[in-house]
Amino acid sequence: MDAVLTARTDSSDEVGALGAGADDHATEPFDMGELRALLRRKPGGPASRWS
Repeated sequence: MDAVLTARTDSSDEVGALGAGADDHATEPFDMGELRALLRRKPGGPASRWS
């Protein structure tokens, strides 16, 4: 899983990241619950040890 975590909020940045192969995109400030859910989408992902 490839996720882009960034402070850039312009929609063209998100479109570019997704077009380059990212599976998802999140901007700062990150909500930790949302970030964990994003990482859990891949079975055995790193968030499984943070639950």
